[in-house]
Amino acid sequence: MLMEYAMRIAIAAGLCCTVLFFTSALNAQPSPVKQQEAAALSGNITAQIKLADDYLAKKETVQAEYWFRKAAEQNNPYAQNSLGKLLLLTDQSPDSLMQAKIWFEKAATQQYAPAQTNLGNVYLHLADLNDKKNNNIVHARYWFEKAARQNVAVAQYQLGMMYLHAWGVKQDISKARTWFEKAAAQDQPDALYQLGVMYYGGKGCEGNNCAIARHFYEKAALQSHGAAQFYLAMMYLQGHGVAQDYDKGVSLMQSSCDNGEPEACPWAKNLTEDSDKFRQIFSVK
Repeated sequence: MLMEYAMRIAIAAGLCCTVLFFTSALNAQPSPVKQQEAAALSGNITAQIKLADDYLAKKETVQAEYWFRKAAEQNNPYAQNSLGKLLLLTDQSPDSLMQAKIWFEKAATQQYAPAQTNLGNVYLHLADLNDKKNNNIVHARYWFEKAARQNVAVAQYQLGMMYLHAWGVKQDISKARTWFEKAAAQDQPDALYQLGVMYYGGKGCEGNNCAIARHFYEKAALQSHGAAQFYLAMMYLQGHGVAQDYDKGVSLMQSSCDNGEPEACPWAKNLTEDSDKFRQIFSVK
């Protein structure tokens, strides 16, 4: 009897020790973050990029740059493009621009469309827009076209601007409109605004063009596009192509000012402070 009791105690003690052993082993396992860091240190690109993205989300740019660079040096196009963007974010100097350009080129030659767009923007920044044969403007167009054909909305918009303003190409309003429409189909706000401008016309819209202009201005305005909000405000204030609505016009004008459209700020101030005067002015057609 005594022997049986002793055996039960021993078994219970053994089970207890086993549970404690496994609990300690579980507690000793490294955290997911530590595991990720270990994988990144061993050269795992996925882990390096995840760490970089996490650090960037926390605005810890030094650590983000370190891990993006590690992955970029292994020829990962996402990391190369991200490193280029981060270099421009943290330093606007010419040297930083050239370093970013190198990384964008590495990713762009791997057909990575976001890098092709960024590389086009770098060349556009460096270009003399009045010189159609300028190498930088030629390169900008080349990379925008590559990205645009991969359906990158920003590249499509930039191509539209090149054709609209004859930057390195012969002016072609029809081609400009086509590229703006492709970008606008993806709700790219600048392209939506440009289409609004095209339909509104230099001296104001007429007939169905007013409705189309308003449609594009409204879609851009919903994305806080200051210039679109300004022109939409003027349409409401004047009752041009839309039922006149002074209060809505003032509200849009204030939003335009808040979103960085400098021309809107004095308008918003005057429309608010001299409301009676301007209501009377806009009521006269």
